[in-house]
Parts: sequence; structure tokens; C-alpha cells
Amino acid sequence: MISLKAKASRAGQPAAGHPRARTKPAVLPRLKRQFIIISLSLITLILVAALSIIYYTFRNQQISQTQLVLNEVIENGTSSKVPLSPDNSKEEVNIPTLFVEISGGKVYAIGSDFNVDDQSAVQTLVQAALDQGKTEGILSDYNLRFLLHYYNDAHVRIAFADRTHEVSSMRTLSRNLLLGGSFMWLTFLLISFFLSSWALKPVERAWQQQKQFIEDASHELKTPLTVMVADLSLIRQQPDSSVAQQEHWLDSMDQSARSMTALINNLLTLARLEQPELKLDLLPLDLSRLLTEVCLNLEAMAFEADKPLKTDIREHLWIRGDKAQLMTLLGTLVENAVKYGQPGRDILIRLFLLEEHEVQVQIRNWGQVIEPEQMKHVFDRFYRVDEAREHETGGFGLGLSIAQRIAGLHHATIQVNSSQETGTIFSVSFERCAAPRSDLTMSVQDT
Repeated sequence: MISLKAKASRAGQPAAGHPRARTKPAVLPRLKRQFIIISLSLITLILVAALSIIYYTFRNQQISQTQLVLNEVIENGTSSKVPLSPDNSKEEVNIPTLFVEISGGKVYAIGSDFNVDDQSAVQTLVQAALDQGKTEGILSDYNLRFLLHYYNDAHVRIAFADRTHEVSSMRTLSRNLLLGGSFMWLTFLLISFFLSSWALKPVERAWQQQKQFIEDASHELKTPLTVMVADLSLIRQQPDSSVAQQEHWLDSMDQSARSMTALINNLLTLARLEQPELKLDLLPLDLSRLLTEVCLNLEAMAFEADKPLKTDIREHLWIRGDKAQLMTLLGTLVENAVKYGQPGRDILIRLFLLEEHEVQVQIRNWGQVIEPEQMKHVFDRFYRVDEAREHETGGFGLGLSIAQRIAGLHHATIQVNSSQETGTIFSVSFERCAAPRSDLTMSVQDT
């Protein structure tokens, strides 16, 4: 019968001191795709907007250059070379032009850089420009840009400019923008792949923590439930037995129920402490008195375990904190030292001034040395350095996680060091504050 309960209590337990294997959530690839699609969509919009601005700015610049030539032809009857761009006046381009004047119903080709020997060709260009009914425009069929200037109904000047350079420049620009934009888009695509993995790491970590939390909580609840079911089955096999005869199994069920209650309370405490919106009301507290009170509360427990408490507590060291939470933090660390300390060796509890504005609590025991790899996980939820020893002491591997969270809420740092020479030392460093002026030796305020 004992073997049945032992098997139930050990069912599904991981190897001592080793965290469970982790698997990546199936939702991550979908989130990664969504991240890439959204980021690339935004990048594409920005890229298209930027390239469009460049394109239309250059296009307007080309049109302005051609119009400048046309205005010069209208005014002077001839044109000069114009710079390729306003910022580059050394490189100039000669835009071929044709200047036509209409006077008294007759058309005169006064000046031309074109090979126009046929008067009818000039007449055709003039008529095409007049038919548009605008003072400026484009003759796409002839690849020309024109400008009309009416002096009066009988006197009109028309200037034509060849668009070959304008069109060629725009084609070159379009090709360069397309190639450059494609290269940048592909570059951003590769960057998005790397960024998606980096950006989703917190999501993956949170998912893994949640999954691990559920698995571990289920495992811890499963063990006492399995024991209770086994005990109940044994009781039912003896229906004629009295309560006194079944007391052993009833006590076992009671112990399992109490174990589940303690576990659920710890889970609720940890869940409450991990709420992002949780903020403690930190008031000035005499840490020296608080630590002394914790030691007095656990002195009997330590004495019975043959692990006497030895204290070296400097008086009147004040910090800002929440009394109830600090009692939990300090009580957890001292109780942890009592549980895992070596019988016959004392447990040293110190409080001292580390720096002018920093105080430190140190709790040392001479129990099993914690290996460096184990120290990385010692504050993880449900982590046990020694699985078998943890079940003997009735722990769940949540105490140090709760202690670490409370320390974080007090802007304190908690760490552990362990070696054969120095023992296992848990240290918590707090920022020191001034004692209330009314009474430097006042009792710890109740929050």
C-alpha cells in the first residue's frame, strides 16, 4: 500500500534540478508572418511615397527647365543652353527649339534647331498647338512641348521644344528608382525576418512561461489528488471498518488537501504579485526590527530542526517598503535556510550597511551546495534543486519566485551564491532611507 502512494507521489515528476523541455508555440509562425506583412506594408508605403516625391520633384524640375527655354525663345527668338539641374550649373544641355510667329494670318518660322524644311510641317505643328486651346502643353505625337503667347488677335508667338532629353532623363530616373526601390525593399524584407524573430522573443518567452506555469501547477495538483484517490480507494475496500481503523488513510487525505490549499494560496499570491498594475504603498520601515521579528517567529522551528539562528543585525536601518510583503520575503528566505540547512550547523542572518545609501540582508546556511547551472534557475517557478528533498520538506518551488517578485516591487536586488567554503548565501539589497524625524527608534509602521 505504501508503494502505491509512493508511485502516485512520484508520477510524472521531472529529473531533479532540471527544467522541463520547452517547445515553440504553433502560433509563433503566424505571428511572425503577420509581423513581416505589416512591417513590409508600412515600409512599402513609405518607400513608394519617398520614391514618388523624388520622381515628381525631378519631373517638375525637368518641366521647369524646358519651360524656361520656351520663355526665353518667346522673348528673344532664340535660346541658350540651360543647366542640367539648379544645383549643377557647370553641366549644361542644349534643348532644340522652334520659334514660330503668326502675324496677319501668316506663319513665319523665325528660328529653328530642327531640320524643318517643309512649311507644311510647321503649319501642322502650329495647328496642333492651336487646336489644344491652351497656352502651353505637349504634342505627344511629335515629342514636343509648346508655349503660346498672344500679343493680340493677329499676333501670336509659339515656341516648341524637343522633349527627347526630358523623356530620356525621366526614363533613366524611373529605371534607377525601380532598381533602387527593389533593392531597398528586398533589404527590408531580410531585415524584417530578423526583426520578427527578435521582436517576438518576449511573446515566446511569455507563452513559454504561461505554458510552463500551467503544466507545473497541474503537475503539483495532480500529485495530492492522485494520493487522495488512492487513499479513498483503499477506504472503500474496507466498508465495514471504523473511522479509527481508517485514520491513517484519512490523515493522508487531510495532508494532501492541506498541501493543495497551500499550493493554491501560493499560486494566487504569485499571480497577484505579477499583475503589471500592482503597485505597493511603500512607507518608511525599520528593517532591523522587521528582520528581528521574523527571526523570533522562526526561532522555535530552527531550534527543533537543530539549526539554531545566529543574528548579526545592525540597528535602526530604515528602508521604504510594504510590511506584509517584506515579512513574506524575509520569512521565505529564513524558512528556506532552515529547511535546507545542515543539522548541527547554525544559520547566520546579517543586516548591515553595504554603502552609504544601501543596506543588505544576508542569510547563510550550510546545506547542499547549489551548482552554478542550478543557480541560474533557482528563482524560476516550480524549480527544485533536489526534487526528492523538496517533497520531504513539503515545498512547491514557488517560495523563491515569490521572494524575487517582492524584491523587484521594492526596487531591491536578490541574488544567491553557493560554495563549499562559504555555504549558501541569499542576499537582498535595499535602498536605504532616512528614519522619520519624529522618532528615530519608532516601531515598524503597520501598512
